[in-house]
Order: sequence, then C-alpha cells, then structure tokens
Amino acid sequence: MNDRYSEIRAALEHIRAMQVYFEVEFDLYPLALRYNHNHGPDGKFCSGSGVDNSGESGIIGFEADSVGYQDEPHDPPKFIKKIDINDNAAIERELKDFETNAVGKDYETACVITKSGEIYHCFGVKNEVYPDIDLQDKLRGAIVSHNHVKSETEYSFSNVDLDLFEKYELQTLRGCDHKFRYEVSRIFSNVDSEPEDWNTFENHRHSLVIEFASSRGYGYRRTKI
Repeated sequence: MNDRYSEIRAALEHIRAMQVYFEVEFDLYPLALRYNHNHGPDGKFCSGSGVDNSGESGIIGFEADSVGYQDEPHDPPKFIKKIDINDNAAIERELKDFETNAVGKDYETACVITKSGEIYHCFGVKNEVYPDIDLQDKLRGAIVSHNHVKSETEYSFSNVDLDLFEKYELQTLRGCDHKFRYEVSRIFSNVDSEPEDWNTFENHRHSLVIEFASSRGYGYRRTKI
C-alpha cells in the first residue's frame, strides 16, 4: 500500500512540475491557480505540492486581490517607524528581527518597508496575509518579508507570493518558516542551483521557484535558518 501511495504521489508531483514548466515557458505563471485545490490519494484536500492541510483550502502565502477574492477578518496594519531606505544594514536588521519573531507564530504576518522607508507590520490568518489590501499603492516597489506557518509551509514561495512580487514590482520579497529563509529579488541575479532531490516535498516548491526566477531574470536563494 505504501509503495502504491509513493507511486501515485510521484506521478502527481511530475504532473505539477510539468504544469509549472509550461506556465513559466509560455509566460502564464501569474495565471496559476490561486487556490491549489487538489485531492491526495487519501481523498483529503491538499496544497499544490501534496501537503495535507486537514481540510483547509490549501492557500499558502499572500492573498493577492487581483481576481476579486475577499480577505478574511484581520487586524489592521501597524506603522512601526521610518528608516533611511538607503541604509542597507538598518533594513537587514529590521527584516531579521521581524523574521526571528515571526517564524514561531501560528498565523501569517508581513513586514513591509516602503520606498520612502516607512515600516509597517501586517497581520493575517493561518495561511495568508494581506499587505496588498492593507497598504495598496504603498506596497509598490517595497521590500517585504513574511512567514509561513509550520503546518502550512512548502519551504519556499507560493504562486500567490510570486504573483504579488510581480504585480507590485517588489524590490525584494522574503519568506521564512521553521527551516528556511528564502528571497526573490530584483537587486541581485544569482539563482540557487536545482537540488538533485528536487522531487522531495522539502525541495519541490524550491525547484519550481528556481525555474521561475531563472526564466524572469530575478535573483533567488534559500538558506537554512
């Protein structure tokens, strides 16, 4: 039974990898399904790479409003302070401090540093956060970090995250969970090499983002926390 399950899961992963390949190859990536509603072999809802979400919707990452979906009730954004946007060391300190506090939370949060240096914290729900809805045009060109909850993470960015990165022309988008910190950016162009075990759960989404960044000319890296 376990062997059969593994065969089915491997086949599904291959199909999903081919789907994203064609989305990237033909410039359809932002049109990828927002709600990765899939059924696993056991009939449960699972997210795009097969993670069991115990009946949850399988949305992981930002809730972009581009197709008219409504945000869940959540706390309003909080203005933290203003910093010098040209002070890279100060920016890195703010992001690292935020990420250190965010990785253990059971809901998603985001730290947004706008082009003018204003810092906002946004507060979401278990598997999504809404900086686009909360801050609207202030988000354009910003530097953003956010967390993925341990029970929801796929160890890299979701399609919705990447759609938001492109739609709002973010300078840098970072993500973090209990194992990894990941970053896609317009500032640098180096991209991680694809891991040999790309089809494992831990590396599957990572491999798809490598393909996405390489095809777009963005930088992308993932490091262990």
